[in-house]
Amino acid sequence: MGRCGSKGRVSLSARGGSVKIQVLALVFVLALPVAMSAADQTAYGAPNAAKSRIVIGVDHAAVKSGSKIVLDIKETFISDGVDGEILGQDSPYGLDVRLADGKALLTERGRKWNRPINGSGFSFGVKAGTKWNNNLVVSDIYDMTQAGKYSVQVNRGKLKSNTITVTVIP
Repeated sequence: MGRCGSKGRVSLSARGGSVKIQVLALVFVLALPVAMSAADQTAYGAPNAAKSRIVIGVDHAAVKSGSKIVLDIKETFISDGVDGEILGQDSPYGLDVRLADGKALLTERGRKWNRPINGSGFSFGVKAGTKWNNNLVVSDIYDMTQAGKYSVQVNRGKLKSNTITVTVIP
């Protein structure tokens, strides 16, 4: 179909059909498996996505300023289906940390943590009843050294956890 001309140029010639139609058909054939794979990898919102619930907690609801605040994240799948992960993520969980007045606590590390990541991923089947237990040191991501009350919620895609309150004391 193509031959290399002088100086690395490619010239196309078609027999029995338009080059444009042949190129479009080739693009469609090559792109279809990639599109189908991407649909499977985005388990959130996919028709066969496994449904789950997330419950978070902390060992101590009141901590001294400067202490590590470790979230205990328990995700339980309540239906069979497909789930997925994106490669390159620090964690599949996003964080929403707010001050007592409801204003979002914004830090550069927090913004990077919660940024959307586009990339390659993989999907896998899960069964209802499957449980994942994770820990996340939220104080490593957000500066929670100032005394006061902070509300913390975890999300995974559109799924949100319960909200907990952590009190930081001087």
